Amino acid sequence: MTTQNVHEELQFDYFSQNYHQFQEDFYQFSNLPQPLMVMEDDILLHMASRQATYFKLSKTKSLDKKDHYFHFTVSRPDQANRLCIYHYQGQTEDINQ
Repeated sequence: MTTQNVHEELQFDYFSQNYHQFQEDFYQFSNLPQPLMVMEDDILLHMASRQATYFKLSKTKSLDKKDHYFHFTVSRPDQANRLCIYHYQGQTEDINQ
């Protein structure tokens, strides 16, 4: 599977309330100059390549100087078995929470 193929198979659940919550949470803590939409593909590829259901916003890149973990679940719709959809579950400051 090529990187391009993986890229085409990954997406957030863009039209849900939890995606809007993800945006709000991310902007509440992020001190990055880029908007989230510029980084979304990289975030998805990062999680998929590590087979992880979270990503970390490092304390060096957060407004409150704390690490923040953004947690997701992954679904694969039956009719699109090559598609992985990441559903936002919330944010924590500790990976074990």
